[in-house]
Amino acid sequence: MSGNMEGAQEVGATGAAKSKAVKPTFDCMRTHEVARKLGISHVTVMRLLRAGKLPGAKIGRNWVVRKAVLDQYLRDLTQRIAEQRGIDPDLDC
Repeated sequence: MSGNMEGAQEVGATGAAKSKAVKPTFDCMRTHEVARKLGISHVTVMRLLRAGKLPGAKIGRNWVVRKAVLDQYLRDLTQRIAEQRGIDPDLDC
């Protein structure tokens, strides 16, 4: 047997093989996480997604938003609000 553990399985107390649980790492957020980060309701996040104002993907019955896309959305939103109010968007306060 080689030292390569790729695709390895654990053997339980009964001798039966069981798969190791591998938690996938995604750079996506679910709608409740997006709502919390934006400080808005889950319903509002769903409205933004359905209207196409917030880019996301529907996987089955669930919507997800990539973290990088949400960060860009926040930068763009901050820029638009700052321009409307005549504020320097790069001002740290």
